[in-house]
Amino acid sequence: MNKEPWKEEDLENLFKQAPKVTDHRTKDEVLQRLIDEGVFNEQPPQQQKSARRGIRWTPLIASIASLFILVVVGAQFIGQNSISMDNRAHDEVKIESKSEAMEAEMANDESAVMSTRAVFDAAAQQTLVYESQLEGVTLFEVGLLDGAESIPVSFLIPNEVVVNNTGTEHPTKQQLYEAFASQIDETALGFSGYQPLQDQQGSNNYVAYQKEDGSSYLSPNLHMSYSTVEDALSNMTIEVNESYQTVILPEVTFHTDVNEDIVTITFDQPLDLTQFEPTAAMRMIEGMLLTAASFNKQIKFEQIVQENWSGFDFKSPLEKPIAANIVFHNFQ
Repeated sequence: MNKEPWKEEDLENLFKQAPKVTDHRTKDEVLQRLIDEGVFNEQPPQQQKSARRGIRWTPLIASIASLFILVVVGAQFIGQNSISMDNRAHDEVKIESKSEAMEAEMANDESAVMSTRAVFDAAAQQTLVYESQLEGVTLFEVGLLDGAESIPVSFLIPNEVVVNNTGTEHPTKQQLYEAFASQIDETALGFSGYQPLQDQQGSNNYVAYQKEDGSSYLSPNLHMSYSTVEDALSNMTIEVNESYQTVILPEVTFHTDVNEDIVTITFDQPLDLTQFEPTAAMRMIEGMLLTAASFNKQIKFEQIVQENWSGFDFKSPLEKPIAANIVFHNFQ
C-alpha cells in the first residue's frame, strides 16, 4: 500500500481513470429483470413507459459505480490517515521516551556530579601528623629531594618493626634514618633522592611546594622567618617563587587574635569550604595549623560555615600538628 497521504489531485486523476459504464439492454429488458427479482412490491403498469416518467437507468448505474469508487478511495484515504496518525502517535511516544531518557540522563549526570564531589571530598584527607596518632607507632621524618629543594615527609612505623630494626624502643632520628631510609622508593614518589630532615631555623610560615608533575606538598618557607605568629600568618599570601605558592584560598581574608597558646583566626566573611576544591581548602587549613605550630601554638577558627569538615571539629581549638605530609609505606 502506498504510504504517501492522498492529495486532491490524486483523487481527481483516479476519477478520470475510472471506466465509463454503458448498458446495451433495452429499458423493457431492464424493467423485466427488476420485476423478476422482486424489486417492486407491486406490478407497475405497463403503460408507464413514457420517456418523461421512465427511469433513466444508465445515469443511475454510472452513479452507483461512481459511489463504489468513492467508497473504495475513501476507505484507502481513511486507512492512510489512520496509518499517518498511528505513525504520528508512535513518533510522539518516541519523542516522549527520548524526553524521559534525557531527563534520566540529566539526573544521572547530576548524580555523577555529586559522586565526583564525594570522591573529591574523600580525596581531601588530612596530611598532618599529631601526637594523638603515635600510639603503637613511631614517627620517622625525612627530606625528599626535588632538585635543590628538600621537602619534609613523614612515615609512621609500627613499634615492633622499629625495635626489630634498631634494637631499641626509643631510637634517635639518626638511628631511624639509618634503619629505614634505604627502604624508601623516592623515585616512585616523584623525587630524586632523600636526606635527613634539616634542623628548622627560626619560625616560619608554610606554603605549598608545587612539583612539575602537578603534585604539591606543604613546606616551611625557609626563605623567610618571622618573630611573631601574627606576622607569619598575615604574610602567608606572599609567594616566594613559582614553586612555593600561597595556601590561602583566593579572595579569602582574615584577622588574628592571640591569647597565650591559642591563636584565633576569624575570617572576614563566612567561609564555606564546600565552595572550594577540597584539596586546596585542606592545604589552607593545614598550612595555618603548621604555621601556628612553628610558634608552639594552636588555632581556633571562627566564621567557618561548617562546624565539622574532613575530620576537623571547628567548634574547639584544633590539635597542634607535629609533622607534615604523611606518606604510607610498609616498612619491613
